[in-house]
Amino acid sequence: FIFNLYIMKYLGQDGVAALTIVFYAEFLLVAIHLGYSSGVAPLISYNYGSKEHDKLKKIYKISMVFIGIISVILFILSIVLAKPITQVFTPKYSVVYNIAVEGFYLYSLCYLLKGFNIFASSLFTAFSNGKVSAFLSLMRTLVFIVLCVFVLTNLFEVTGLWISIPVAEVLAIILSVIYM
Repeated sequence: FIFNLYIMKYLGQDGVAALTIVFYAEFLLVAIHLGYSSGVAPLISYNYGSKEHDKLKKIYKISMVFIGIISVILFILSIVLAKPITQVFTPKYSVVYNIAVEGFYLYSLCYLLKGFNIFASSLFTAFSNGKVSAFLSLMRTLVFIVLCVFVLTNLFEVTGLWISIPVAEVLAIILSVIYM
């Protein structure tokens, strides 16, 4: 809602359409992080409960490497595929296309950190610490985003809107590291 208000303010309906394209693509690109984090959570939970600390550390290290590699791949894919993905939804070189592609490039920075933040929330759920998991998730998906949208659009207008989620992911990873 907030994104739509701000993009409407700066770019009108074409901006809203472009934003929708980028957000639809995000659902596809982030699915691997969500799937991995959900899939590995029972392994973490089991080993945590059975006090298998060595196995837990190994799963954690493997997860960090996997998420890191996938994050870089998703970032690269989001840059390389920005134009083809956008063309699925709107004609090449239309106003919406140009806005979406430019936004895609800026927004794609979030893919470098998003997986780690998703995993951190899932990790605390696996540790039966729903309060920390919920707090991290709330801060990442609502508080930091809203804060970044308000601050960054006042400083950088449309560019601030596109980078608000990557910056919110940076804030969230700092918080996640503190809790870890």
